[in-house]
Amino acid sequence: MPNEQIDEQAQRRELEREKHIDRVKKAAMEKSSKKKKPLEEVGEMGAQATQMGTGHILKAAWLYLLPSLGLTSLYINFHAIVAYLGGPFTKFFCKLGQEWVPKVGKIGAKKLAPVGKGLEIGEVIVIIFMDIIIFLAILILVTIIYIITHPVETVRETIGL
Repeated sequence: MPNEQIDEQAQRRELEREKHIDRVKKAAMEKSSKKKKPLEEVGEMGAQATQMGTGHILKAAWLYLLPSLGLTSLYINFHAIVAYLGGPFTKFFCKLGQEWVPKVGKIGAKKLAPVGKGLEIGEVIVIIFMDIIIFLAILILVTIIYIITHPVETVRETIGL
């Protein structure tokens, strides 16, 4: 009888020890899997911070479009191309229209999503018209320069000689 009690106690201790080892292994596995998540979160937070920064630059480019005589349109076009074409840097550039929407929590973000989408479409239209105007201005300047540098040929072509 005493030997049976000792055997049962030894078996219980062995079972408890195995359970403890299993718990320690499981905790170690969870700890190692948690180590990857903070790194991913840091990368995502870094991308969001960079998006905010490029969004501020884009907003400033829009605000200084006229004082810079259209030179900031170069950055606006660059930003639009990188944000929409894809590639490794897309996550660092906010979509058009997002630079005007205030940063809010998740609930507010859902409510402001249609506003950002409307601004996005509006900005794309403005960029297209702006690029057409810039192209026409350059075309007019080139024509004027040609007329000034080749006056005789221009008169002949105009008259039809």
